[in-house]
Amino acid sequence: DNASGVATLIEIARAFRASGQVPRRSILFVAVTGEEKGLLGSEYFAQHPSVPGTIVADLNMDMFLPLYPLKYLEVQGLGESSLGPDLRALAAEVGVEAQPDHEPERVIFIRSDQYNFVKIGAPSLMLSVGYRKGSREEEISKAWFRERYHAPADDL
Repeated sequence: DNASGVATLIEIARAFRASGQVPRRSILFVAVTGEEKGLLGSEYFAQHPSVPGTIVADLNMDMFLPLYPLKYLEVQGLGESSLGPDLRALAAEVGVEAQPDHEPERVIFIRSDQYNFVKIGAPSLMLSVGYRKGSREEEISKAWFRERYHAPADDL
């Protein structure tokens, strides 16, 4: 959409490496394509991972819009994934509140890349910058989607 998810992915990978922490298992930072053409990139990777049989979780960030300071994470699948409690705790450690999907009627969870990982049995979440309902941040977010999403001005 505007590559903010890819930029966020690269920055998280850079910061993780710079931290010097050694994970207990391998972490892959994967940028996929073709979401709007039928989740093609994530479907291919989920079915043909670098090391077969080793994907244990997926965190998806598509359009991580930094339109205002991060106080809330909107998390697709928060209540349905075994990753939910850990994500809530980690977010709270840095003063961020993890919230469930604001618009479950749109069924975004099954229309985004993380769903292909659910289909192979890997717990998955989709993370987005969230907002408190009725806040100025909600107005800003909704205006961005209304005026810029999939438009020539779809950049930051």
